[in-house]
Amino acid sequence: MNIIVVQAQDRSSNSTDELSLYQFKREGDIYGVLTTWNSGTAFCDWRGVTCDQKRERVMRLNLLGLGLRGRISPHIGNLSSLTDLDLSSNSLNGPIPEEIGRLSLLKSLNLRNTGISKIPINFTRCSLLEFLDLSATFISNESLPSDLGLLSSLQELHLSYSAFLGSLPPVIANLTSLTILDLSFNKLTGAIPADLGNLIQLESLILKGNLFMAKIPYEIYKMSSLLHLDISFNNLKGEITPNIGNLIHLTFLDLGFNMLNGSMPDEIGQLEHLETLYLSGNILSGQIPLSLVNCLNLRNLNLSQNRINGHIPAPIFTMPLTSIDLSYNYLYGNIPKNISNTFYEIHMTNNLFTGTIPSFLGNLEYLKVLDLSANHLLGQIPETFKNLKTIEELKLSGNNLSGKFVENLEYLMTLRHLDLSHNDLEGEVPDEGIFKVISPNDLQLRGNKNLCGGTSLVNLPACPNQTQTSHQEHSHKTMKITILIISVPISMILLCITLLLLRRYRSRSGLPSSIQLKREYIKISYEELSVATNGFNMDNLIGFGSFGSVYKGILGDGTIVAVKVLHLKRRRDLKFFVAECRALSRIRHRNLVKLITCCSSRGVEGNEFKALIFEFMSKGSLDKWLHSPLHSVMDSEDQNPNFNLNILQRLSIAIDVASAMDYLHHDCAPPVVHCDLKPGNILLDEDMVAHVGDFGLARILFPVNPLEHHSSTLGLKGSIGYIPPEYGFGAKASREGDVYSFGILILEMFTRKRPTNDLFVNGLSLREFVSKAYPDRVLEVADKRLFEGGGTISGWEWQNQMQPSLVAIMGIGLSCSMESPKNRSNMRDILKNLQDIKNSIVTLHLINAA
Repeated sequence: MNIIVVQAQDRSSNSTDELSLYQFKREGDIYGVLTTWNSGTAFCDWRGVTCDQKRERVMRLNLLGLGLRGRISPHIGNLSSLTDLDLSSNSLNGPIPEEIGRLSLLKSLNLRNTGISKIPINFTRCSLLEFLDLSATFISNESLPSDLGLLSSLQELHLSYSAFLGSLPPVIANLTSLTILDLSFNKLTGAIPADLGNLIQLESLILKGNLFMAKIPYEIYKMSSLLHLDISFNNLKGEITPNIGNLIHLTFLDLGFNMLNGSMPDEIGQLEHLETLYLSGNILSGQIPLSLVNCLNLRNLNLSQNRINGHIPAPIFTMPLTSIDLSYNYLYGNIPKNISNTFYEIHMTNNLFTGTIPSFLGNLEYLKVLDLSANHLLGQIPETFKNLKTIEELKLSGNNLSGKFVENLEYLMTLRHLDLSHNDLEGEVPDEGIFKVISPNDLQLRGNKNLCGGTSLVNLPACPNQTQTSHQEHSHKTMKITILIISVPISMILLCITLLLLRRYRSRSGLPSSIQLKREYIKISYEELSVATNGFNMDNLIGFGSFGSVYKGILGDGTIVAVKVLHLKRRRDLKFFVAECRALSRIRHRNLVKLITCCSSRGVEGNEFKALIFEFMSKGSLDKWLHSPLHSVMDSEDQNPNFNLNILQRLSIAIDVASAMDYLHHDCAPPVVHCDLKPGNILLDEDMVAHVGDFGLARILFPVNPLEHHSSTLGLKGSIGYIPPEYGFGAKASREGDVYSFGILILEMFTRKRPTNDLFVNGLSLREFVSKAYPDRVLEVADKRLFEGGGTISGWEWQNQMQPSLVAIMGIGLSCSMESPKNRSNMRDILKNLQDIKNSIVTLHLINAA
């Protein structure tokens, strides 16, 4: 009789499991992906279902990435024998059903990359849970549940890309069985809890992309089991202490993009198992410690974007590294000549290296990327570079390299990008091999006046043939002695006259002698610019402002440029020219408009002529894209789509601008404030990457003492609608002022309404207009064309999915444009917040495309 009862119970349980699966399909598979889930097949044979062989109970349900759409049915809680549930990478929306808390045998739950929006209270009843992954979901604007600390069996906890707020609850430290803790790319604030040091079994701690502040707690350095430590992209301060040497099992260490200062401790050399070391984007100074050579397993080293100085310890380059990045520091001296043959990538741009390029670099058989640009390197490009059979990117621009163009580079068939611009190279550029097919944008040779040849796309002058050259050399030989005898006394006289005239000219022009262009900048005359712009023809005019006119021009070497000619109607206009030269000659960033050179000369009638020559931005200004005449003033639905930017494109542009401003405010020493941030001063290149330009009002903040900053002063102005209110009361230029302008820019970009719109009268401003609708009615004030490009889902559904992101974006615009400067955030925090929002939108795109 007992046997019969047990069998009856099993059959009942089987039936419950089958009915629960049917209900799950009904609610979670509205498009009918689970075609095998039908009555013609035993449910234990259904796709993704694994049963207990004896009792035919569902033990595992794995529906990873099947393209399910719908919601997770509460009936999932009836699968009482379930130990593993994987619904990751599906479009399952809504909250996690509370019924999951009834799965007392559950050991693994993976809901990564789904649309779930809430964690139930009773979730922690799954006391046997060992693996939990809720990454890349829509559990936004919530704090981490403190009940997570009750999951005492948990070994892996993955909660990245979920926009959790608040501080990290100390109860996480109760999860003493944890081996992996990943909370990356949330909005967690405060200090990293010292109690995390209790997680003695933890092997991987990933807290990157949050808003953690204060110092790295000492207790972290006691976690001797750690193999992987990543706390990059936070706001951590202080020094890297010698205690870092206690983490002797570390293989991966990333402390990049914080505000860590001081020098690198020698104790890093005790991490003998370390394979990857990233310390980029901090304020580290001092020299590279020689002790790094003790990290015998080190393969990837990135110390870029710091203030590290001194010589590179020569033994560093003999290590078996595959990648090294020392860019944007103050390193000087010669590049070491003994280099390991293991390198794939070498990045050393924007330093102070001198001497010649070691010829051994050309023998690195695995090298793919070599960037030595913007240094002070001399001599010829080594002939050995023709042996770089795997090279993909070779960048040597902005040095003082001379000599003949390297032969046989055309046979480097893997080469995708070659930049030798702004050197002093000469000779013939090949027109065969890779030079025949490489894109003109990927072959940069401008600024080398003595190069010739190449394909027609390179726009270099043709080379004289050998016969002409030989004849010319012979005919000139007899003249040289005569010219030499006559020229010496004449030259002395002319030199004296020139020096006298130059002195008089400088005193009249008022151009400070301190404004010196770097050697990498080419020299250019008024006549060359006149030819380049067809005599400054109106057909070439692409912009006009209070300070000058901008013309499109083509230089003699084929480089397309933008020529900004200053009006010089007022005495202060010369100061604007000097300010812009001074600012642009000392800053470099991918999101700043690149200055090619400045021109200070005399025009045709002897009038003073000042011009700035910039890299040409083919897509024009952001102002054009937001407010083109092709758009009507009202938000109609039939506007020309060619000038539309969707929400992701606008957000990417905002991030580009924020990245440039973050660099100016926090990475330049002393800092630079722009003072005129607006859509007209943001230019877009061929790839729609934004570049901040027009530094005519820029100020350099000179530190006077630790409590005070003084700015360079010229009667401060800006553009109406973007000027911070405190400037009207005589406040000096400040970073907070730029933040205000950036906030107005954000609001303008996502409403497509200028701050000077006729709508804003009787005390109503663009900020007030958005503030009144924030947060519940932001869709009413947003530009309706933001929501194009949602992929396979309808515009209405995409608009609803985007509402939380739009609220966050508008919130940044409002917080940046607060009236009191002390209440505004800084550009570094703003940049991180915008990047977080973009990550969530990209994740939505991926989910919708699945």
